Amino acid sequence: MKRNEQLEANTWDLARMYNPDNLDLDIAQCFAIIDKIVKFQNIEFDKVTITKVLDLYYELLIKVENIYVYFSHQQDTDFTNDKNIAIFNKIKGEYNQMMIKTSFLFPKISKVNNDILYSILSDDNLKDFHKTIENIINNKKRYLSEPEEKIISSYSLTSNAAYQLFSSFTNSDLKFTKIKDKNNNEHELTEGTYATYIRSKDRTLRESAFDSLFDGYSAFNQTLATNYISGLKSSLVSMRNRNYFSTLQQALEPNKIDEQIYYNLLETIEKNIEINHDYLKLRKSEMQLDELHLYDIYPSMVADVEQKYKFKQACDYVVESLKIFGKEYQDILNEALTTRWIDIYENEGKRSGAYSGGSYLSSPYILLNYHDELNDVFTLTHELGHSIHSYLANKNNVYQNASYKIFIAEVASTVNELLLINYLLEHETEAHIKKYLYNYLLEQFRTTMIRQTMFARFELESHKLVEENKEISNVILNDLYYEINKQYFGDEIILDEKIKYEWSRIPHFFYNYYVYQYATSFSISLNIVKRMLENEEDIVEKYLFFLKAGDSVYPLEALKIVDIDLTNPQIFEEAMNSYRQTIEDFKNVKL
Repeated sequence: MKRNEQLEANTWDLARMYNPDNLDLDIAQCFAIIDKIVKFQNIEFDKVTITKVLDLYYELLIKVENIYVYFSHQQDTDFTNDKNIAIFNKIKGEYNQMMIKTSFLFPKISKVNNDILYSILSDDNLKDFHKTIENIINNKKRYLSEPEEKIISSYSLTSNAAYQLFSSFTNSDLKFTKIKDKNNNEHELTEGTYATYIRSKDRTLRESAFDSLFDGYSAFNQTLATNYISGLKSSLVSMRNRNYFSTLQQALEPNKIDEQIYYNLLETIEKNIEINHDYLKLRKSEMQLDELHLYDIYPSMVADVEQKYKFKQACDYVVESLKIFGKEYQDILNEALTTRWIDIYENEGKRSGAYSGGSYLSSPYILLNYHDELNDVFTLTHELGHSIHSYLANKNNVYQNASYKIFIAEVASTVNELLLINYLLEHETEAHIKKYLYNYLLEQFRTTMIRQTMFARFELESHKLVEENKEISNVILNDLYYEINKQYFGDEIILDEKIKYEWSRIPHFFYNYYVYQYATSFSISLNIVKRMLENEEDIVEKYLFFLKAGDSVYPLEALKIVDIDLTNPQIFEEAMNSYRQTIEDFKNVKL
């Protein structure tokens, strides 16, 4: 449908977030704040001036964020609306100018004598600034001179250009050939509908969707590769400017994430990869296929189940499965579901996939492309996990300590998913439906633990190609991705050659070492939910406190609230053991 054909009740209410009629006035107010900040450029910093200028800086960011996020969300609902795109481009330009004018601030603070900075850290009346000052002390060696920082800030407008081009191209310009089902009926294919067709019971339709999708990407393989490589090189330039040894270090060090966690994940999953091979062997047997292809790994192995979940039913399941968290969480959940936090259905030009957004000043907002599938029910509870995490973090922290890091972001969403699947399994009495649900859980292991770790391996190796100045091209990236697929899928499957183009459709590859966090968070969530279901004393209270902590502590410190030490690879071993056990649980359900 067109955007204007959507029912208002099924769309998010961005009017509560911001009034676009105030844009010019608010931009002027932002620059007025900047003028106040700039006056500090030639003043000697002491304890008082540092806290004053930081107050102004965060006041600016709060105001700018609200504007930026509003117009970003408007664009995401309809990439065919030229007005939305034009306004958002204007906002990005204004934001760039603001960052240039304030770029002196943190380098100037970093040059202040440590005695002054530590005096702020020791002052309980200034605890709102403790995390900021600690970050500055930790990153002193990463700051450049004020003129150099200004030059780097001037390029911020183009630093995300590779992702913007990818997003615009794949959401608006990239079209796919029509696909056919076993009855020779034609169907339109989009990124949004692909998820439905690739899970279809109709194998002809699945194969046709697979071929059409990757034919579409292969037609622009060299262009997409050139764009991705430019993103890799942008990351490389930033790494060198900031004096990091690697792009991985650059991504992890600011949040005090031990690089060994990344390598522990890869090594543990790859050491136990035969568990995934066993799952594929089970799938081939259950589906009674002579050959298992990549387009056969998404539909349920339980052939006689055709479950559809209307949005209202999905909401009911989510509410019931999350009652373990108590009244405060349930009240927020009810607000999310009844006051238009959610943009539910797909329309032409709408961004594919799903996310939780919003600003510090607004309620959270959720973008979905709901298609009545079981996977959509889990996407709903996943994004609600993010949104309620944000709600609690924002409510309990000042702006600069609220926005939790991506490293722990996926915990809240995955805990929700695991509680939902356990609720559904516990309340299901029909064996074939229970088997269907176990199939879904197995797919979560494959797509989150295995697939995201596979992505993490590709991301690491592709970054190394540019870091080590090795040859890189679309062909090299295609071959690299294909070989990694071989390792992760094994001999139980026909590795269709077109899968070598899949890397070029993954938006998270532009986020610089983002994807591994899905797998680490899944492992963490398995541990937390297991303890909740075993009624471990205080685990729910600890978990809610973890959500409320936001970014007031570093991620690994936040995990200590729920008694998790991720530097120990044992947590990944336990996750893979759970994968193996779920395979057995599926087998043990007798039809």
